[in-house]
Amino acid sequence: MTTLFALFTEKRFGYDAHENGYLFGFIGILSVIMQGGLIGRLITKFGETMLARTGLVILTASMIALPLSDGLTSLLIICAGLAIANALTIPTLTGLASQMIDRGWQGRALGLMQSAGSLSRLIGPLIAGWFLMADLGKPLTQYGRTPFWTSAAILLLGLFVSFNFQKPAVDQLPRSVAVEADV
Repeated sequence: MTTLFALFTEKRFGYDAHENGYLFGFIGILSVIMQGGLIGRLITKFGETMLARTGLVILTASMIALPLSDGLTSLLIICAGLAIANALTIPTLTGLASQMIDRGWQGRALGLMQSAGSLSRLIGPLIAGWFLMADLGKPLTQYGRTPFWTSAAILLLGLFVSFNFQKPAVDQLPRSVAVEADV
């Protein structure tokens, strides 16, 4: 999303680096609020599995809606969805991975997740740029649909995979039971 967002808003709305900077700042502020203050409370209340799935649903919906946006108001609502969804998904998936893997493999598994994320940040923009080029000959209102909707399809696949997650013991405890770290 971040590699195509500025190209998308420039072509669709005529936004330059200044306006895109404000949009990214808005996304950043919401992310800080979510990850800095709310995510811990939400995990305690709902569990990481539920939050990861919720984040994937919101992220998928936001990716579908992004190329359908028609102005600043809808764009801000979609950006809020992207920020909230990302803040719900990334930390909880990392937490789930650490809980679902034997302690002896946690470092390797988390390292593998980081490596996969780095690889996707290399390959993803190349593929997304190619998909965006496919929209160049289409009407302006259809610009951005191919890469964002392809991303939504991949996220939907991830959501279906998430239903095969086994809930870690922390998610299965009654809400009144305190969880202690085993260090």
